[in-house]
Amino acid sequence: MVDGLLTAGLRREASDAAFAVACAGLHAGDASPARWERYLALVEERPDRLTGRETFLSHDNLAVREATLSVVRTTA
Repeated sequence: MVDGLLTAGLRREASDAAFAVACAGLHAGDASPARWERYLALVEERPDRLTGRETFLSHDNLAVREATLSVVRTTA
């Protein structure tokens, strides 16, 4: 989906989709850094796209919390 949006020239929508994919991975307990790297690469030129994001992550969920910490640890 992200590639299709990029091909259509919809960069903001592609970055939104990449963010949703990365969050969905965390929600499922998968902290794949590649998803976050792709998202960050899409917003690198426009960091303002990082602000105002809503998230559906539940930090009460142990798998989500551990996946989030894993991403932070590997990028810190």
